[in-house]
Amino acid sequence: MNIQVNPSQNNAANATLNAWETEVLKTTDRDVTASFDVRMPLATGGKTASFLKAGGKFKDKRKVRAIEATAASPGYTVPFSQLQDAGFRNDRFMSYFPASPGYAGFPGIDPEASRALYASTGRPQAEVDREGDAENYDATERIGAAYVMAVSSSSARS
Repeated sequence: MNIQVNPSQNNAANATLNAWETEVLKTTDRDVTASFDVRMPLATGGKTASFLKAGGKFKDKRKVRAIEATAASPGYTVPFSQLQDAGFRNDRFMSYFPASPGYAGFPGIDPEASRALYASTGRPQAEVDREGDAENYDATERIGAAYVMAVSSSSARS
């Protein structure tokens, strides 16, 4: 949803709806990890023990993000008062994002009122917003590692 704040002079009573922007996100993340370690005795004699150690680790990760953004206009002027959320706590919102001095808080948008208005306009012709395509990705990572080592230890026995 795009509310044009400048023409309203930061007064919600003067604001109008310009367009709806809808983003549908789908993200999947798969992470598979496997590892193993083995130890085999080589020789043991007296105060010395020897082992052969081997192991490995494998990681396979894939993350896919798909976003579809669409934009639509209502086709006529819609006053912001039709969409205003009276329960929106602007003072709490602005505490997370400190405003510039002199900036007057703006009321929130009621999502249900916005959806109902969108549906009542006969579903305006929505266009796919291609800017969202830059946020789509398919990333894969595969890592493998292995080791082999000989270990010899001696112990003093009494």
